[in-house]
Amino acid sequence: MNLFSYIVTHDTGFAPNPFWDACTCACCKPELRKVATKDDLIVGLSRKAFGNRIIYIMRVTEAPMTFENYWNSPRFAAKKPDWNSDEPELRCGDNIYRPLNKRATGPDEFLQLASRHSNLDGTECRRKKEIDLGGKQVLVSKDFVYYGSAAIELPSQFHALIVGRGHKRFPHAGEGRGKEEEMIAKFEALFRGLPRGIQGLPRDWGDEPERCGCGARRRPAGTGGGQGKGKSC
Repeated sequence: MNLFSYIVTHDTGFAPNPFWDACTCACCKPELRKVATKDDLIVGLSRKAFGNRIIYIMRVTEAPMTFENYWNSPRFAAKKPDWNSDEPELRCGDNIYRPLNKRATGPDEFLQLASRHSNLDGTECRRKKEIDLGGKQVLVSKDFVYYGSAAIELPSQFHALIVGRGHKRFPHAGEGRGKEEEMIAKFEALFRGLPRGIQGLPRDWGDEPERCGCGARRRPAGTGGGQGKGKSC
């Protein structure tokens, strides 16, 4: 089992998307998504300005999915964004890539829906499309806690998880691996003792209404269901 950490630069409910009974990572952090697999733990931390607090933790509970399978699965139909809705959960869906043919792979074989990653007028943003699809796979968790704006403090014994750009992955090979595995075991124990599901609303709902439909209506908490060199997103 690996433990990954990164900074959630924009906590909008889009990446990760904790709604509809599953926490999914389909967009941003392509280098992390390329290598994470079932049973790995992922923790998203707030920016330094907000104290590097824990925004969410998820255990990947199934084999990573292709974008084609994610789109076609009835389980994740609710995560396809409805750009005309006034419900932020519907507008911020992360299932935004419709395959144009069977076994679609590259950016030219997918249509990007009007979404948090499209241009302001709803047309495709090629740069973000290439970043998202460059991650190759979608991570799914049914075992997660999402705090959002109610982010909790990261205990000092886990400050090694704090990262700038990209992501961190533990354990490393070689000297120090034993201590890192011990840290992972302690972090997993911390995770086991936390509640599950949505505990707070996304911090950045309301900051960019043109891009993610934030600021429409807010629902109560509980609604809905080594250093990597990845591009920041």
